[in-house]
Amino acid sequence: MKFGTPQTRDEDATLVQGKGSYVGDRDPAGTLWMHVIRSDNASGLIKAIKTSHAEAMPGVRLIITSKVIEDAGIK
Repeated sequence: MKFGTPQTRDEDATLVQGKGSYVGDRDPAGTLWMHVIRSDNASGLIKAIKTSHAEAMPGVRLIITSKVIEDAGIK
């Protein structure tokens, strides 16, 4: 390999044809997903979050709020 010499990349054809395989495309069994909810306003303050509907949804394993963190003594 020399500087300035074109290099053949084996993966290019696969990628430009949309046939690439990416880690983000995989969904292994048992994968947990996370979603962070923040204020829409840069100076905003979320005073309360009603989590009962989310807690009742199938597949929901855990909901962590600031109260949960405070109660656990995490700083």
